[in-house]
Amino acid sequence: MNASFWIWFLFVALVAGVGLGSMLRAYFGQGSVAVVFPEPVAMEGQPVPTLNPEAAIQVEQGSEALRSGHYRKAVSCFSRAAQLDRELAVAYHNRGRAVANLRRLNEATADFLQAGELYLQQNDTLGYAQVKQDLEMLRATRTGETTGTAVKPS
Repeated sequence: MNASFWIWFLFVALVAGVGLGSMLRAYFGQGSVAVVFPEPVAMEGQPVPTLNPEAAIQVEQGSEALRSGHYRKAVSCFSRAAQLDRELAVAYHNRGRAVANLRRLNEATADFLQAGELYLQQNDTLGYAQVKQDLEMLRATRTGETTGTAVKPS
């Protein structure tokens, strides 16, 4: 093989490497997280409203992960809680908060809407009001009215 082939090969490999590195840094780096919701939905010292003890444990673990800034772990815990108890509004609500911090705003919106619907079905006006506030915060974030603080991802 001649030298010009190797020069082009190295050039293409370098461009591909820089591109891949940039994408990975954007996904996993500080730019992939914006703290919009640093805290989970407050339960005000009340037990998690579920009859499934495993779902309650998952909500507690997810809440701790969210407080600690481990948003991917929080999403996983809240997802498991929602699978175990499909009527557990707080699991969808907190998953929406964690997902929003990962800048996955469409997913967060879907979770907030699901939580709001469940809160309404359960006559939980305080939960519903909090979802409305969170959706407004998400809208403001989406339009650039607020800027989150980038933190190291979980």
